[in-house]
Amino acid sequence: MKVFIHWLSKILQMNRASISRILSIIVGIVFLSSGLIKVLDVSAFQSLIVQYGLPFFQYMAPLIILLEILLGMALILGLFQRTTAIVSICVLLVFTGAYTYGYFVNSVKDCGCFGSLIKSTPAMTYIRNVTLIAMLIVIAHIDETIFNNVPQWKVVVLLAVMLPSVFAAGLTFRIERYHDGSHPFEGKNLAET
Repeated sequence: MKVFIHWLSKILQMNRASISRILSIIVGIVFLSSGLIKVLDVSAFQSLIVQYGLPFFQYMAPLIILLEILLGMALILGLFQRTTAIVSICVLLVFTGAYTYGYFVNSVKDCGCFGSLIKSTPAMTYIRNVTLIAMLIVIAHIDETIFNNVPQWKVVVLLAVMLPSVFAAGLTFRIERYHDGSHPFEGKNLAET
């Protein structure tokens, strides 16, 4: 218990900017790792979107993944903290809504947030998303800068991650036609087709 109280007092002694920076890095790592895992197999993420019951959005799978990577990198590098935090909150709310729809309507158990690498239960998914949203609210509340000057090295690092990610997303993206499993010629004689 003394260790916890000591740890808590150290956190409370930190200044607001340090708290915002630490939270940004934590949330950024979660977003970045989630996106990088999914970019290696976009077609699996597409299939998951279809399982959720949202087949139209499968075509947006590469863009969703690249947005996740971009937000993660922006949070880690400290780019446009408040704006990035607000956009990240919106993205997490949409992800949580889509998962809720898939869970209750189509009985999807694993959110697929980290591809097939990490399986998570519905409770874990909701707890993680609520925690991330709370952290992002703190970031948006503490960091008042909407736009800031971006050092050139941060742009280079961002491009060094995004360009291969775009390539990988395009490489693993597949346009698949999902249907009910029946074919118009199924059960007919050859002469009837």
